Amino acid sequence: MNMTIKQTILKFSPNFVVREYLKFKSRWRMRGYEGYDVECPVCESTFRIFASAGNPLRENAKCMKCDLAERGRLMWLYMNKKTDLFKCNSKIKLLHFAPEKIFYEKFSNPQHIE
Repeated sequence: MNMTIKQTILKFSPNFVVREYLKFKSRWRMRGYEGYDVECPVCESTFRIFASAGNPLRENAKCMKCDLAERGRLMWLYMNKKTDLFKCNSKIKLLHFAPEKIFYEKFSNPQHIE
């Protein structure tokens, strides 16, 4: 087992310390993207630009807060504008295989989605 110093520290640290470290790391990483030029429709965060992502690397692709790339943001816009998924009052059943974390949170909250 060849673990780096960072992996060793994280392994033996209490969970709350690891969570605080990851929050700090996330906030620190977003500093270079502060601005109001682009907005993520899912988490409603604004940035100067979106982060680069993918292989090959695509510029202006990924939201720094919810980690969604273009496909996820497009899917969210489609569900909001072209379907009545969030507007209907009757109960509906929704099946989404391996949803992104932000989608899981958004789909878990509405009372009309089972």
